[in-house]
Amino acid sequence: MINASIFPVFIQVCDSNVAVLLVSFSDQVVAVREAAECAARSMMSQLSAQGVKLVLPSILKGLEDKAWRTKQSSVQLLGALAYCAPQQLSQCLPTIVPKLTEVLTDTHPKVQSAGQMALQQTTFINSIDAPSLALLVPIVHRGLRERSAETKKKAAQIVGNMCSLVPIVHRGLRERSAETKKKAAQIVRNMCSLVIEPKDMIPYIGLLLPEVKKVLVDAIPEVRSVAARAVGSLIRGMGEENFPDLVPWLFDSLKTDNSNVERSGAAQGLSEVLSALGTGYFEHVLLDIIRNCSHQKASMRDGYLTLFKYLPRSLGVQFQNYLQQVLPAILDGLADENESVRDAALGVGHVLVEHYATTSLPLLLPAVEDGILNDNWRIQQSSVELLGDLLFKVAGTSGKSDEGSSTEAHGRAIIEVLGRDKCNEILAALYMVRTDVSLSVRQAALHVWKTIVANTPKTLKEIMPVLMNTLISFLASSSSERRQVAARALGELVRKLGERDASFDHPNPIPSAKGS
Repeated sequence: MINASIFPVFIQVCDSNVAVLLVSFSDQVVAVREAAECAARSMMSQLSAQGVKLVLPSILKGLEDKAWRTKQSSVQLLGALAYCAPQQLSQCLPTIVPKLTEVLTDTHPKVQSAGQMALQQTTFINSIDAPSLALLVPIVHRGLRERSAETKKKAAQIVGNMCSLVPIVHRGLRERSAETKKKAAQIVRNMCSLVIEPKDMIPYIGLLLPEVKKVLVDAIPEVRSVAARAVGSLIRGMGEENFPDLVPWLFDSLKTDNSNVERSGAAQGLSEVLSALGTGYFEHVLLDIIRNCSHQKASMRDGYLTLFKYLPRSLGVQFQNYLQQVLPAILDGLADENESVRDAALGVGHVLVEHYATTSLPLLLPAVEDGILNDNWRIQQSSVELLGDLLFKVAGTSGKSDEGSSTEAHGRAIIEVLGRDKCNEILAALYMVRTDVSLSVRQAALHVWKTIVANTPKTLKEIMPVLMNTLISFLASSSSERRQVAARALGELVRKLGERDASFDHPNPIPSAKGS
């Protein structure tokens, strides 16, 4: 070991000789290269933590050189840091591992090869490949799921050894395989849960986050979903202050004209981030989000509406508090002239029904009812589909089975939840739009009717008073389309029940067609 009194001088000598070592590492003479390697090992083994800090900037500067030989030499010198004392090595790894991982994608193969070797030396891993992720993911997941202290400890050790894990995860995020990208994103998602000190991850965020953002806009929905949760986990575990550009980037991506995929990925990621930042932050941006749902640019309307598709999943029951504010924007989207926007709005409607059909029925049902008899056929069609979702949910059926599979039990379940009067009103409106002037509306209504109504003649007799009132109001309407729908519905009703049965229970029977 070097005497403490002359150590500062030794450090200066080492620092000044870094340039010489860089040149010697790539010398054409084999003996010179071997001597450089021996000298580097010897020098690194004697360095203190302060010595590493003094020498490291000169080495890292060599990585920015345009000459590939200088880059290669710098990488090799970084690899020699493996011969530092363990404490010194652990202190410098958060700095050198990200740099070495970047080198793996260098344009020159010899620089890449040197980077691979240096990583193996400094992080004590034998390979950086997709199979490595397949081995790590189950252990990490068990650590989160199981109560066993031993399992949790093993998982925490894996994630805690960031210098070894990060290169593997980084490579996995860049793989073409969707499964590999998912596994890598899963590990990123779980890092904050298993690392005792989230601040230990800060040196690696600049390396991992750009790749996670790329995966967030992947073409495969499942990959985007895992990446979105990873982004939310990072924000939740480390705080927004460590990601100052993330939220602006997500909002910008939500507005992009590039593709639906990119907007959808940004919406998923933003929903997880908003959940992580809390309801206070969400309420702060909600009005702006709703306002942009009616922006003049169709791509922006599409992007912001799509955000509401994912917020119920990320915010859970908390999102119910905002349904009254959100529903008007969704209903407007159902009538949009742009097909992509309409699809986005309908997708949001399906998600809202899926999550809140039972807990927020008094809020959702009136909006859907109004839409069924709307003058805009697009709103009608979407509202009928959403009504179907609601009734299927209440009845305990998926609605995807064959038409005509309804049972009396389904009807009783709907009546029990909605009440007899409300159920009759909805069925009467649904029967009317079975004869709508729009083919798509008729088909949607017929599918819902056949799926939830087990016995049409019996049901028609039960709803006859309400149905006749609806028919009369349509016949008296100033809209020619409504009068046409009423005429068709009346004709259909007479064919189903017969002229006498159709007017039997109504206090003001409609005159016979023959006698008029």
